[in-house]
Amino acid sequence: LRQVVDYKGFYDRKKLFWKGVQETQFIAACGPPGGGRMPVTPRLLRHFNMIWMTALPQDTMHRILSSILGGWLGVKKPSLQDRADKVVSASVEMFFRTIADLLPTPVKCHYTFNLRDPAKMLQGMLMVNVRTELSDAESLTRLWVHETCRQFRDRLVNKEDRSWFDNCLAENLEKHLQITWPVESFADLMYGDFFDRNEKPYMRATDPAKTQLMFEEALEEYNSMNPSKMNLVFFKDAQEHLARSARIIRQPRGNALLVGVSGVGRKSMARMAAHMAEFNCSSIEITRTYGVNDFREDLKRMMTEVTKGEGKGMAFLFSDTQIVKETFLEDINNILNTGEVPNLFAPDEVEQVIGLTRPLAKAAGKVDARDIIWQHFVQVVREGFHIILAFSPVGEGFRARCRQFPSLINCATVDWYDPWPQDALVSVAERYYKEAPKELELDAQIPALSQISCVIHASSSEAAERFFDELRRKTYMTPTSYLELIKLFTDLLGMKKGELDMKLNRYKVGAQRLKETETVVDKLKVDLTKLQPVIEQGKKDTAALIVQVDREEAVAKEAQASCEVDEKEAMEAAATATAIKNDCQKELDEALPEYYNAIKALDSLDKKDIQEVKSFAKPPPLVETVLSAVCLLMNRKESWDEAKKLMNDTGFLQSLKDYDKDALAGNVKLTQKLQKYVKRDDFQPDQVKKVSTAAMSLCMWTRAMDVYARVARSIEPKKEKLKEAEDANAAAEAKLDAKKKELKAVQDNVAGLQLQLSRARSKAEKLEQDAETCKVQLGRAEKLLAGLGNESVRWDAASKILEKNIKFVMGDIALAAGFIAYAGPFTAEFRARLISHWLTNAQEVNLTADPNWKCSNILCEPAEIREWNIKSLPTDDLSVENGLLVTRGRRWPLMIDPQGQGNRWIRNMKKDTGLGIIKLSTPNFLRTVENCIREGNAVLLENVEEVLDPSLEPVLLKQVFKKGGQFLLRLGSEDVPYNEDFRFFVTTKMANPHYLPEICIKVTVINFTVTLLGLEDQLVADVVKNERPDLAELRANLVVQIAADKAEMDRLEQLILKLLSEAGDDLLADDTLIVTLDQSKKTGDSCKERMASAEESMKEIDEVTEVLRPCATRASIIYFVVADLANIDPMYQYSLQFFASLFEQRLAASARSDDPQERIQIIIKDFTEFIYTKICMGLFEDHKLLFAFMVCNRCLRHKVHAQFMGKQHITDEEWSFFLRGVEAGKGVVEESIESDCPKWMNAGAFKKLQVLERLTMKGGNKAFEGLTAEMFTPQWEDFGMDDNMTNRKMPGEWGSKLTAFQQLLIIKALRENFLQLVVRHVVEAEMGSHYIVSPPFDLVGCFKDSKKTMPLIFVLSAGADPTDYLVKLARDFEYEERLHFISLGQGQGQKAENLIQMGRESGDWVCLQNCHLAASWMPTLERIQEMQDPDQIDDMYRLWLTSMPSPSFPVPVLQGGIKITNEPPKGLRANLSRTFQDISTEIYEGCSKSREYKKLLYALAFFHAAILERRKFGPIGWNVPYEWMDSDFQVSREQVAMYLESQPGVPWITLKYIIAEVNYGGRVTDDKDVRLISAFLKRYFNEGVLEDGYKLSPLDAYTCPNEGSLEEVREHVRKLPMDEDPQVFGLHPNAQITAQTEAARQFLGIILSVQPRIASGAAIRPEDLVAQMAEAFLGRVPKVMNRKEADPETYKKTPEGGIVSLGVFHGQEMDRFNVLIQCVQSTLVTLGRAIKGFVVMSAQLEDMYNAFLLQKLPPNWGEVAYPCLKPLNSWFTDFEERIAFMARWLHKGPPVSFWVPCFYFPQGFMTCAKQVHARKTKIPIDDLVFWQEPTNGTDPMGCKRPEDGVNVHGFFLQGAGWDVETVKMVESEKAVLFKELPITWIQVVEEAVYSNVSKQPGRYTCPLYKTSLRKGTLATTGHSTNFVCYFHLPSDVEDQGHWVRRGVALLCMLDD
Repeated sequence: LRQVVDYKGFYDRKKLFWKGVQETQFIAACGPPGGGRMPVTPRLLRHFNMIWMTALPQDTMHRILSSILGGWLGVKKPSLQDRADKVVSASVEMFFRTIADLLPTPVKCHYTFNLRDPAKMLQGMLMVNVRTELSDAESLTRLWVHETCRQFRDRLVNKEDRSWFDNCLAENLEKHLQITWPVESFADLMYGDFFDRNEKPYMRATDPAKTQLMFEEALEEYNSMNPSKMNLVFFKDAQEHLARSARIIRQPRGNALLVGVSGVGRKSMARMAAHMAEFNCSSIEITRTYGVNDFREDLKRMMTEVTKGEGKGMAFLFSDTQIVKETFLEDINNILNTGEVPNLFAPDEVEQVIGLTRPLAKAAGKVDARDIIWQHFVQVVREGFHIILAFSPVGEGFRARCRQFPSLINCATVDWYDPWPQDALVSVAERYYKEAPKELELDAQIPALSQISCVIHASSSEAAERFFDELRRKTYMTPTSYLELIKLFTDLLGMKKGELDMKLNRYKVGAQRLKETETVVDKLKVDLTKLQPVIEQGKKDTAALIVQVDREEAVAKEAQASCEVDEKEAMEAAATATAIKNDCQKELDEALPEYYNAIKALDSLDKKDIQEVKSFAKPPPLVETVLSAVCLLMNRKESWDEAKKLMNDTGFLQSLKDYDKDALAGNVKLTQKLQKYVKRDDFQPDQVKKVSTAAMSLCMWTRAMDVYARVARSIEPKKEKLKEAEDANAAAEAKLDAKKKELKAVQDNVAGLQLQLSRARSKAEKLEQDAETCKVQLGRAEKLLAGLGNESVRWDAASKILEKNIKFVMGDIALAAGFIAYAGPFTAEFRARLISHWLTNAQEVNLTADPNWKCSNILCEPAEIREWNIKSLPTDDLSVENGLLVTRGRRWPLMIDPQGQGNRWIRNMKKDTGLGIIKLSTPNFLRTVENCIREGNAVLLENVEEVLDPSLEPVLLKQVFKKGGQFLLRLGSEDVPYNEDFRFFVTTKMANPHYLPEICIKVTVINFTVTLLGLEDQLVADVVKNERPDLAELRANLVVQIAADKAEMDRLEQLILKLLSEAGDDLLADDTLIVTLDQSKKTGDSCKERMASAEESMKEIDEVTEVLRPCATRASIIYFVVADLANIDPMYQYSLQFFASLFEQRLAASARSDDPQERIQIIIKDFTEFIYTKICMGLFEDHKLLFAFMVCNRCLRHKVHAQFMGKQHITDEEWSFFLRGVEAGKGVVEESIESDCPKWMNAGAFKKLQVLERLTMKGGNKAFEGLTAEMFTPQWEDFGMDDNMTNRKMPGEWGSKLTAFQQLLIIKALRENFLQLVVRHVVEAEMGSHYIVSPPFDLVGCFKDSKKTMPLIFVLSAGADPTDYLVKLARDFEYEERLHFISLGQGQGQKAENLIQMGRESGDWVCLQNCHLAASWMPTLERIQEMQDPDQIDDMYRLWLTSMPSPSFPVPVLQGGIKITNEPPKGLRANLSRTFQDISTEIYEGCSKSREYKKLLYALAFFHAAILERRKFGPIGWNVPYEWMDSDFQVSREQVAMYLESQPGVPWITLKYIIAEVNYGGRVTDDKDVRLISAFLKRYFNEGVLEDGYKLSPLDAYTCPNEGSLEEVREHVRKLPMDEDPQVFGLHPNAQITAQTEAARQFLGIILSVQPRIASGAAIRPEDLVAQMAEAFLGRVPKVMNRKEADPETYKKTPEGGIVSLGVFHGQEMDRFNVLIQCVQSTLVTLGRAIKGFVVMSAQLEDMYNAFLLQKLPPNWGEVAYPCLKPLNSWFTDFEERIAFMARWLHKGPPVSFWVPCFYFPQGFMTCAKQVHARKTKIPIDDLVFWQEPTNGTDPMGCKRPEDGVNVHGFFLQGAGWDVETVKMVESEKAVLFKELPITWIQVVEEAVYSNVSKQPGRYTCPLYKTSLRKGTLATTGHSTNFVCYFHLPSDVEDQGHWVRRGVALLCMLDD
């Protein structure tokens, strides 16, 4: 813009040419800077005439609004026009009071109001139905109150703000409208247009019941019209929100921003409002690939639909979960603001839109011009396209979006959704419980159930807050969870009631049936006795009947034989007749087809055909012939005229069809006459057809008649014969019928007798059968009673238990539903607290629940739990509960499963039924999901993070719908048939993920993190398996067997009870029951025997298990320490599987013993040492002692394990004091402490000891009783002042009566800097010396432990390079040529992938270096490792990875790999030990000058270790902490050997230069460090080192070993002290204090970071604290300095007319300070305003806010401030002092002594001092140098001004002391770290003078730095930006290298 204004054009950067811009005026607009808006540069603003658009004053706003409202009332309701002015006055005052008092804060960022708000309020009033709603002034006032509340009140977030608003409204009503209404009278006002669906008048809702009914009807209508149904309860809040949404979208340009947590009902209300307004409610469907282009296509579609609907209206519902890209909001922001998105439509689409809009524009009376039509389109969209935004206020997103996209608030009406209130929760519960199935019988319990549901929801929400406070784990309880609770309750209750009722019924029926059977037995015996005589009589009657039947059968046989002869004769006669008849028919069959064809031909004729023939005047000869033949047959004259007459007859054709052909057959004469025609050659149909079709048909008929006559005449004789045969046949038949009738009478008689016989026999058989049945039933009954005699007693008992369960069922299931809906994310402790709270409250609302309630007892059978355990679910209660949550929840489970236990269980449980395993990184994972949905298989989605793919939403929400009788689920763009057996499981390996409410409402989050007890149970099984494999195998078999037997027993019992209950009235009639019972009894007996035996065996196994449990306890404790390491560094990841495999490995490898107790001790010791060694391989040096201490304290804090190990356990109070010191006593022990404390110790330390004594005493621990009184004794004073106290025994009995940890607490209180030393003593005392030594670097061991599928990961520290070790390993294994390296980075991913594939196939080694530089490729690496198939990989293949610690490194790869840290060990001894471990005997003995080489090699190794260890002392050690590597040592070692071999003597100068300046110095960037490294090496490389016993430090312990073997040197190293004195590194002992204190704080900080938090009491709110600080600072900000107030001497002129050099310098510094003052002042004001809400809290202000809380310098101040490391309060005091000094110089002239540290640029001051001297003496400035002479003066104001040079003060000496009397440097006093240097005279001397004086001995060239950090960036001067200059300080020490090694320097300021 500025280029266009300045230069009238700009460069086109695409086509690369200058574009000129002519005749263009610029009108710009911007907001005032601040609160997120950047200032516009003055260089641009200078081109504009500035007009400040001030906020609209009240009178102007009054005029605008009263014009609108007054004008409208004047037209619509003139009687109320006079009220308009008062209403507007009230509106304007409300508006201005609101913007003054309700200010935006970080929490209320949407509290921004503008003129649109009162305008929208008026717009709402103008919607009203005047006729019904504006009857009087009161109704107008009521309407105004409603609209004011809607526009302003609805966005308020809490009761306090709403209450303020209500009171303000009431005041305005009274003040302006003279109406006194209590707040309650208008708080619930509701208007809407939903009462009349036709005219839609906007009117007041006066009847709540009617309103509810209207909403319910609308909901019913919505559900009938939409496939996805909504089940809503319109409680009071819901009604209000719905009415608000409806009000917003009925207005033109009505857009809504609905703010509330997910699940609170925002989207449901929006959909309902759109439906009631008869708008289409559109939304976007997020798929995996959905992006900006898709979103814009959706926008275009919706915008054009609005136009197609002729502006009718459309709602676009958009939630923050759909924001795939923030660009979406940019587009929405544009639509809200202007109605269009720039460049949304392509040119061709624009034409379509214009074509679509043209008719609408024309109808609106617009001109037909493109621009005007386009504007009309934009207007239609703005007014008819209603955007409804559903956003969540949780997290930072909402605030950031409000700040970035202001139209979201400015152009939308905000409706804030509170969490559901108590009454809403109750009404929702009551509604759902009332709708529950009647058979659940809930009516009487609905109030109690509603109350307990509320309690469960509220207590879970509170628990979620505590959960975060204590464990830093976030979870959310939303209304969705509440609805889930209610639905779960009804589902579970129905299931449980049905189950209990069925069981109870079966038990009762079973017992009843057995009682009935006993009575039946007696009856059966009586019946059997009565049946015997009846059976005998029946037998006699049957025998007599048999004789009679035999006789009658003989008579019947004779009659039948006679009948058969007659029948034969009749059949022969019939056959003769049939033969004749068939012969006749055969001949007829020849003639008839031709006849039928002729008739068919006649049928085809119609009048036209006959007319055609008649029309011939002279017919063709053949036609005439045919018709002559017809005339002949019809007895007419054979002529054409006759023929025509014949044809004229209308019945002509019918007469032909009805012709009597049989009469023709009898008329021989006629047929003979016919022959003259028939026999003609041309009298053929086909011939005739050529002439006439009609004639052809007549020809066919004539011929047919002829044929029929001939045939009929030939068969006439045969017909006569046929008649005779048929007569004979009829006579034979008549004779036969008579015979048959006689036969039937005989047979009927026989049949009657046989029936009688049959009945007699049946009766006899039945009697015998009844007798037999009696016997069988008697036997069955006896069997039944014998088999179930004892069962009925047990069934009665079971019935009673079930009846008790049924009594508890309502309460039990309510708690179970609550447990499933809410308890998932919590740990076992939190779950127990919740259950206890719920049980108490259930009793209070009279809901009976089992006092010993346990979820697994309520919802699960033991058999199912046993099955889960067999499938590898741990047996502890938490895991079983998790199993229930997974299987019983209605929502799909999301398992927080860092150890993979849940994952493993799901895999085992579902592997047989089909399980699809996917990750979000899996290509086409949706295809797997789709297939599983179709087939009803389970899907396991693994390793998710905090965001789930939006394309899975339909699956998570179970959006199943029915279509065409089939259940479908829309996945992506297609509908997938939904199988009810489908299951979906999600697991994450993240230990503490933060799932937002948007995810919590879709899934059941379940905390599957392993518990100590759960892991102990798993590991103890491994111990038993190793120690007693026989018992382990037996146990495994028994578990399965017991489970199977119990299941079989249950099955048999259920089968028997089922058969008993389902058996008919006659129980004994069913043999299946008795057989089943018999089998069951046998099976049951054997099961019982097996189970009894198994239970005994299990008891024995459990006893053995308990003996071995301590091994598992120790391993379990260690695992949890190992798991906590991941919180310390992201690379410390160890899977439970990996840990368990190590445990099993050591169990097998450790030494055996027959004594169980000894063996347990061996296992514990072996595994602890082994795991320490293994884990330490992957830990940085700083964390190894930390790890050992964490293991130690966890073991001692576990009371049972500590007792087993014979140790005193650490109490909670002791541990709390260790972590928090004095803070641990807050709220526990009284605050007041004795004021006097021993003189030798500070009050803070004494207070700590007092808190320790009282805190432990309060916990019942008397170990520290009397401790504080002892502190006044000289023994304790001596102990407390001793720097070696950690190695001394405590005075008196304290040394013997306190444990090592208790002694640690005392020493920590006295001298916190000794923490790590004393921690090492504790670890050694409690666990052994193994744990205080870093294990040696063992790459070979790591390689041997690895497998082909297991990567080896080098975790790098800065400067570490494991390449040499890896190459050496490859060389040792002859793999040097097969080791491939690739350094990862951009574009290397594919190469690495190919290399891995090649390595797997060939068995080569692949090393991927610097994985941390390829964060984007890490998911690919994870996938490669995951998909690997061991069968396809060569056994020798290894994958080596190197990476700096990085959170992007894939956790599964880390967990599945061996981690190796490669950094120099911490500590001189460890470093030397590592160095000589790496040196082989060949190298050590490989020089001909053996003595010199070995001495120099040791000196070099000592030098290498010392310079590395010196880094831990911070800037006093090295200005820059350089990363020297082993390669530096190796090169130097080789050069020492080379020079010794090639030179006659030892070339000291060469070696010192090449080692200090080249090899090591090559890495050194700071020239002061170069000086130090040279001075350092000089100590070790000199003639003295060749002598035996040469001391490498002032301490006696560090000597150069005598010439000897490599092993002797290693032994010498092992004897070195563990803790080094700083003097070893050339430093003063004081250097240790700073290093130790910092190390102790870090050590404690890390331990604290892995502890659960303890919630603190009420404290000042952070925003209040920052506001107080800002206000206090603002009051102290100095005023800006002004040159006009300067003293004449300050800017004194030189003779040449310029300002003196020091004046110039002061002016420059003053300008810098003025910028800082202005910055501090303005930002403090803005921050104060932002906290109060006057301006928006920008990102910059937020950084400032956070800095205030952390007591750090805000970044925006730091940008314009001088370098300073002080905390904020100290910085501000220092800032004031600097300004005061500068102001004194300004007002009073140059001071006598200059406070140089005060300046931004002290170097500039020094140069100015030189310039003053140069001008005075006329010596060139380049020939002048500084020489410092310290004085013994300490008062800057009281010293004399020197004639030459300047006095300076304010410097602090670090690393040395200062003797004021001798004016020389001396050694530091004990514990005095800094010494202020007296006033120093800086004189300027010539170079020649300087070269003389600088050579004098006893002067140390001391560097001066601005801050204690010392390092800066390298400036053009060659020095660091932190370096000022050198001071030459006098000293008595001749070797100035001594002070160099001490790290002595001057500092401009301290850090506190």
